[in-house]
Amino acid sequence: MMQPISHAGNHESLSRAENALRHLLLDLSLEEASRHKLLALGLSRGWIPSSWLESARKRLLINSKREAVSQFVLSRLQTQTRGFQIGLLKGAALWEFLYRPGEREASDLDLFVEARHFEPLIKNLAAIGFTSAVRESFRASNFKTVCSSGDYPDFTIEVHTKLWWHEPPNHQWEWKPSQRNASFRILTLEDQFIHLAGHWIAQHTMISLHWFFDLILFLDQFEKSIDWEKLDQRAKLLKLSHSVSIARALHRSLVKEGLPCSRLANVDWEFLKSPKANSLKYFLTKHRVQDRWLDALTYDLRWLLERRKESL
Repeated sequence: MMQPISHAGNHESLSRAENALRHLLLDLSLEEASRHKLLALGLSRGWIPSSWLESARKRLLINSKREAVSQFVLSRLQTQTRGFQIGLLKGAALWEFLYRPGEREASDLDLFVEARHFEPLIKNLAAIGFTSAVRESFRASNFKTVCSSGDYPDFTIEVHTKLWWHEPPNHQWEWKPSQRNASFRILTLEDQFIHLAGHWIAQHTMISLHWFFDLILFLDQFEKSIDWEKLDQRAKLLKLSHSVSIARALHRSLVKEGLPCSRLANVDWEFLKSPKANSLKYFLTKHRVQDRWLDALTYDLRWLLERRKESL
């Protein structure tokens, strides 16, 4: 059962993974730590230098306000939604068992609902004030709709009816009840890790370190509780085996050597700090991390066709 972690103020009591993350954070500049959305986490856990405190406090306050908006939305949905279940994704789920209030930066609230319940959820969100719903037009991500509100200009809600563009037909993600937010659900340990790894590695080519910290802290907490045989089978079904393998390799090297490294993806700490510094390497990595190059090229082609269509 997932339980909230306890955060030690004494660095000597940190796990090897946590201590390695602390050293990685200190290797960043203030600008890099801010860009990678790690300031509030560093402040809360006492991992940053005193010269960063003012910036980190501002970020922690912003994060806390956004979390309050998320909790307001969820509390309203809990009273309005009947007859179907809503899944909490990414930050909304991780707040439950990995992070203290304000630690993890998020500019939106990610929700999952089955396609047949999409319209009722959109109507419920409109009743709360999130009336501007924009569905992604790109075929590889048209299962996501972004809702916004004039009352909260720097906060959006993303409603997902799928989590991956090449999911097998009728794929069923596995869920469990949320302990923090009654009436909602979160992904099981196995599917949670697949989604976190796939989202950061295969979908976003490792562009932000706060998603990397999610993965490391998640494995540090739950590695021994995960059914790895089941996870590997489900990752293979979703064509996310490379993402899972890369994430685990980065975790192993971080714990063993203090620096993240993956031979499969040919990435190291310098790449993770600035993935787009070398455009050619970024392009090659973007395709190398996919289970199949054909899927990556298909995605590229669809994206190019969509951009061309928009320009006409």
